[in-house]
Amino acid sequence: MTGPLVDPAWLTDRAGLVVLDATVVLPAPRHDGDHRSSSGRDEWAREHIPGSVHADLLHDLSDPDSPFHFARPAPAVLAERLGGLGVADGTTVVVYDTAGGLWAARLWWLLRWIGVDAHVLDGGLRAWRDAGLPTETGLATTTPGSLTPRPRNGYWVGKDDLVSWSEGAVAATVVCALSPETFRGEGPSRYARRGHIPGSTNVPARGLTGPDGRYLPAGELRAATADLGDGPVWVYCGGGISAASLALVLTLLGRDEVAIYDGSLEEWAADPALPLAVGLSDDVRAFLDVPEFAVLATSEPDGRAQLSVMWVGRDGDDLVMATKRGRRKVRNLQRDPKATVLVYSRSRPTRYVEIRGTAKITDEDARALIDRLSRSYTGRDHALGDPDDERDRVVIRITPDRVRSQL
Repeated sequence: MTGPLVDPAWLTDRAGLVVLDATVVLPAPRHDGDHRSSSGRDEWAREHIPGSVHADLLHDLSDPDSPFHFARPAPAVLAERLGGLGVADGTTVVVYDTAGGLWAARLWWLLRWIGVDAHVLDGGLRAWRDAGLPTETGLATTTPGSLTPRPRNGYWVGKDDLVSWSEGAVAATVVCALSPETFRGEGPSRYARRGHIPGSTNVPARGLTGPDGRYLPAGELRAATADLGDGPVWVYCGGGISAASLALVLTLLGRDEVAIYDGSLEEWAADPALPLAVGLSDDVRAFLDVPEFAVLATSEPDGRAQLSVMWVGRDGDDLVMATKRGRRKVRNLQRDPKATVLVYSRSRPTRYVEIRGTAKITDEDARALIDRLSRSYTGRDHALGDPDDERDRVVIRITPDRVRSQL
């Protein structure tokens, strides 16, 4: 038995293996909700490892009745379709792709889930070519196999598990494997809404491989995942594909409590009742850290906007403001927590950041916050007013849902 990753020499030294190409063509989205995709079968037919068979994750190895793409099929269905590709009881499978290993990792995870001995060719078809090994074209014939599914527990979590985690009822480290830009909600996404599951962290799967498509050395992988703690890790992305690459890395590093949220953002973002957070880029953070006045817009009961000029600070990716509990803006936010904050540069008014988000009225230390903001804006602590008024201060904390900027 070897680890998840194998090289071309390992593959050429062994007979009786089933080699599967898992490539799917998934272009970058042109607009929100753009989920164009196509099978990699034609690409495989043009050039592939001799004797390999194309495994269609887009259609054959996904659940067609699911409302989201690439959803895993039932174990019996998966086993039947893999059997049609030549996978049988006792077979060892090697998976590769031509797209940086993400699709191979997804199929590897599915195979392991139902009890198949599976490995990923590190670097995919490119590594095979770089080793000077031959490729072939055209279609292949396969001998169907009989595969008995033996599904293993602990490989998947669902939406309800993530809801329980977000409510504090379950302990886990939740990780998004998408790019930092997608995690922050910048640019078009394939999903109904932008952002990430609040409280999750970001370890981009694309950052775990080098320019040659091979996974980074173990020391670098360990450093990239060092902040994920020692307990269970739940990984998500857009549809369980990039997540599988991160799950492979964690398995390679010896982690055994790793599960994938199969529906990922495609399922989560489609439910408007579930929260999504938007992160801030470094240039937006730097802009917000300069003491510029902000305009807070809240909704009046009749739908009109109520505008307030405020001092604003940043706590991580949240915006924080201090005010008095009885103010109209507080009453508005208690009724409708949606808020918009516009911050612009007084020296260059064409530079601005507009943040839409969800507000909470909190009883955290408003006095400390207003002193911090006063020192930032005026260079001194805030002058004390009526003691009763000071005790009535609250903090408005706004978690971004959408960020627009011109910097």
